[in-house]
Amino acid sequence: MESGALTESALTAQLAAEWPSEAADFTLSGTGPPVWQCVITPLDEPDGSATHMAIVRLPTDSQLRNDADFALVESLPDIVSRYDRNLRHLYVNPSLDKVTAPLTAQDHIGKDHYELNNAPEMAALFQSVYRTVFATGEVTQQDFEYPALDGPRHFVFRVVPEYGPDGEIRTVLNTARDITEIKALQRELEKLARSDPLTSLLNRRGFVDRAEAELQRVRRGDGRLSLLLLDIDDFKLVNDRSGHGAGDLVLIAIGDVLREELASGDFAGRVGGDEFCVAFVDSPAAEVRAQRIRHRISGLDERYGCTPGVGVSIGLTAAGADDSFADLIVRVDEAMYREKAANRARANHGSA
Repeated sequence: MESGALTESALTAQLAAEWPSEAADFTLSGTGPPVWQCVITPLDEPDGSATHMAIVRLPTDSQLRNDADFALVESLPDIVSRYDRNLRHLYVNPSLDKVTAPLTAQDHIGKDHYELNNAPEMAALFQSVYRTVFATGEVTQQDFEYPALDGPRHFVFRVVPEYGPDGEIRTVLNTARDITEIKALQRELEKLARSDPLTSLLNRRGFVDRAEAELQRVRRGDGRLSLLLLDIDDFKLVNDRSGHGAGDLVLIAIGDVLREELASGDFAGRVGGDEFCVAFVDSPAAEVRAQRIRHRISGLDERYGCTPGVGVSIGLTAAGADDSFADLIVRVDEAMYREKAANRARANHGSA
């Protein structure tokens, strides 16, 4: 087309001459100074009518240098998007296609999050952040979960203000990074931090955290909690006579018994070298269940890789409305040691 001064009348005349018949993006370009390019994008209005948005680009030397930066943004794995004061998409890089398919990045141009049929709570989150950045000029960062086609994806997005020559915020830029794998790794690390690697039960930290949460419920009057403590009798002799490998097999077998005896809501942990705790949640038969566990452990033998005759001393207590976890541990520990002393007394009497 003929180049020359870029005036509104010249642009209007050119658009009138070359306006396409179909509602699709198209571009007009000037070839001489000032070099310019005009991209026309159709917009669907809520009332069903069609309008168009014209974006005129006048590349300066600096902008021409920025072409390389633009190519870099287009190839980023992060999702980069720009919004105007009406919170409509002005630009989205192609990385969005992987998340919002079949919608493409181009489908977002000129629309806000509600018009794109995003979940209302997600659209509200984004727009709230954009408004805050427009109002305060402060960079804002937040996590969110997006229901992608291949399952929920976790993102962290960072929104920064973009200023015009007059010092006013004209647009905001959102960079969103997929952290789904990082979140999964964090969950796995949290699980490992609360698990006993030998028995796969909770470790002491994990058990205490769960018990404290259940005690909060008991204090509200929403349920009951009983705590069972088990200590293996003469466990040192097992290690001394048969080796630590044999001792590990005993611990693993007891862990399996406890796991099999858990009802819905119950949990168990290895809270010491040869000590285990079981939390019976809302169980009316804690004493009966404790004795069943003891009986099953006493039946462990070579079939389970254990030396026959494994015995445990147990203590059992029920949580009161004013009990702390420390209170429960003191009581159940005392009960267990009373039984252990009685077991030793019987053993000594029998050998006399």
